[in-house]
Amino acid sequence: MEATDYLIKPVEFDRFLKAANRACKQYLLEQELPQKQQDGLSSGFVLLKSGNLFHKVKLEEILYLVKDGNYVVVHTTGKKILIRINMNDVFNLVPASAFVRVHKSFVVALAHIDTLEVHQLTIKGEKIPLGSTYRDELLMRLKLER
Repeated sequence: MEATDYLIKPVEFDRFLKAANRACKQYLLEQELPQKQQDGLSSGFVLLKSGNLFHKVKLEEILYLVKDGNYVVVHTTGKKILIRINMNDVFNLVPASAFVRVHKSFVVALAHIDTLEVHQLTIKGEKIPLGSTYRDELLMRLKLER
């Protein structure tokens, strides 16, 4: 949760009311976001919140997602977007039918995998590690035999 506003003492009531209204609007916006995400998934796009901006991104443009501390970097065909989300919650953002976890820090779009090796895969020239824990799931999703 980010700070929406701040108040300096002595606080005037009008200033307090303005800050409270701003906080309510932000809270309601954040409550509506999961529903908008679900609506977007059925429409073929997702809204990614990065700081104060919302980026509307087509699902087919997302190449892969990488964990970076408390953040996830979404790599698309045109840009990178840094969002604050837990890696375990990524599949609330992107559909599990089109994306698969291949490493503790990577989720990739199945449609964008170019090459597959024993311990790595390639998407648009970027080498992505393939963890042994996730290999069988990936092979099954790609309908390949082990």
